[in-house]
Amino acid sequence: MMKSARKLGRSCGKSAREMNTILKNNGYLDGVAGEYTLTEKGKGFAEEKDHHRGTGGYSHYNRSWTTRK
Repeated sequence: MMKSARKLGRSCGKSAREMNTILKNNGYLDGVAGEYTLTEKGKGFAEEKDHHRGTGGYSHYNRSWTTRK
């Protein structure tokens, strides 16, 4: 089962922010808070999935985001 940083952190008493920092410091993530990407090392353990909610109309209604598990 794939787990998000929030679920990984919860299992060891850390917040999602703390867990992301741990993953970055150990070479699994790159980037800054809110804009992380997987490193080559991280791609062996996780996957990224892009999401898009294109409802049309104004651009602020057409949200895009990426999740990592």
